[in-house]
Amino acid sequence: MPKENKRSQQAEKKKKGGAVRFMYKTFFNVPAWISFRQAKESSRVVLSYAKSAFNTHETEREETFEEALKRLNISKEQLQETYKTNTRNFYIMMAVFILVLLYALYLLAVKSYMAFLVDFAVLLFAGVRVFQFSFWNFQIKHQKLGCSFREWFSRKAYR
Repeated sequence: MPKENKRSQQAEKKKKGGAVRFMYKTFFNVPAWISFRQAKESSRVVLSYAKSAFNTHETEREETFEEALKRLNISKEQLQETYKTNTRNFYIMMAVFILVLLYALYLLAVKSYMAFLVDFAVLLFAGVRVFQFSFWNFQIKHQKLGCSFREWFSRKAYR
């Protein structure tokens, strides 16, 4: 009998405001409309990527540039070829960066803001690649591992 009483009480609660509750959950479910759960999860993922991107890692081993070349079995000729390849890639990506920048300015001029946002993402990617190739060549040129951003920016390698 007590189970029946609980069930009947729950049925009575459902009957009270059942139609209103159904309408509210179906027609006025704003969090479902805006995909709140998905947006929340996406922002968590982006935040975790950002944290890992700006997290500095300690070096696994202390070695000089020459020791790293020996360990990786890289000759001076291969290193010179890598420098030339990085230089070529730097200029290609710099040209892409400039073209995308000009296109982004055009999109702003014609007030196409959504297209600008997509173009801005491509612009950031191209900028990262330009920096990457420049930084790698800086390390090869100065034959120093673990250079800092400050050293690259000032174009001085402190030994």
